[in-house]
Amino acid sequence: MDTLPTTRVLDRARRMDWRSQGQGIPSRSASRGLCRATIGGMNSAVLIALLLLPLAAAAQETPKAVAIETEAQLDEWLYRYYLHPQPEGVVPAMGYLDRSGNLRKDGYRRVVAAFLSEVFRQNRDRLEGWAKDLAGLGKQGRSVLFEALWRSGSKPGILALRALRETADAEEKAAIDRILGSIPVPPRLMPVLIPEHLDILWATFLASGDEAMVRRVIDCLPWSDEKEGRQLIGGAARWSLASNAEKHEKVMVVCRAEVEKREGRTREILREVIAKAEERLAAKDAKR
Repeated sequence: MDTLPTTRVLDRARRMDWRSQGQGIPSRSASRGLCRATIGGMNSAVLIALLLLPLAAAAQETPKAVAIETEAQLDEWLYRYYLHPQPEGVVPAMGYLDRSGNLRKDGYRRVVAAFLSEVFRQNRDRLEGWAKDLAGLGKQGRSVLFEALWRSGSKPGILALRALRETADAEEKAAIDRILGSIPVPPRLMPVLIPEHLDILWATFLASGDEAMVRRVIDCLPWSDEKEGRQLIGGAARWSLASNAEKHEKVMVVCRAEVEKREGRTREILREVIAKAEERLAAKDAKR
C-alpha cells in the first residue's frame, strides 16, 4: 500500500536533506522507516493541522460573484438556475429588478416572489444576511422580499421578515402583519385558479427543477376544451408546456414520460404539445 500524502511529503523532504549533506539517498524502505519515526515523534495536533490544510484552503474559497446588470444576464440566471444554482445572484438580481421597473406589475412581483421563496428554502442559513442586504430596496422590491420570506415557510424566513418589520413604515407593517396572519400554501398543493398560478408553478420549477411542477401543469391541459371557466387556464397550460419543452430538456423528458401514463384528452393534447415543441426544435436545428 502506498504511503499517506503527509508521509510522502516527509519522505521527499528527508531525501533532499540527505543530498544536502552529501550522503547517499537511502532506500525507499529505509526512507519510510525514517518518515514513520518522524511522524511518531510529531505532536498529534501538528499532524492533524497538516492533514487539514487542504480542507482549510478549500473552505476559504469565496463564491464567484454574479453580475446581473442587463435583462440578458437576469434571464440567464433565472432560467438556468435549477441547472446551475447561483444563490450569489439573489442580491444583484433583486437590485436590477428594482431599478429596471420590472416589478411594477403585481403578477410579475408574485412570480418573482415564488422563485425567490424556493431559493430561500434552499439557503435558509443566508436569509438573515440577504434580508439586511436587500432592506434598502424600493417599495416594490421590498414587497417581493416580504412575500418571498413568508412563502419560504421557514423559521429563518419568518424571523428575517419580523426583523424587517421593525424598520418598516406603517403601510409596510400592515402588509407584513397581513401575510404573517396566514400560512403559505406550497406550490405542490396550491389550487390552480387563474393563469397566473401556472406562472408560479413554472417559477418554482426554474428555481428547483422539481418535476412535480411540470406534472401539475399537465393536469390542467384538458381544461382547454371547456367553453368557460377554466378554459383560459387550460390554454395557458398548453402554450407554456410547448414553450418550456422547447427550451428545457427536462420538461420535454417529463412530457414524454407522462404521455405514456395519461389517458383520454390529456394524452391527446400532450402529444400535440410534444409535437409542437419538436417541430420548433427541428426548425432551429435546420437554421444552424
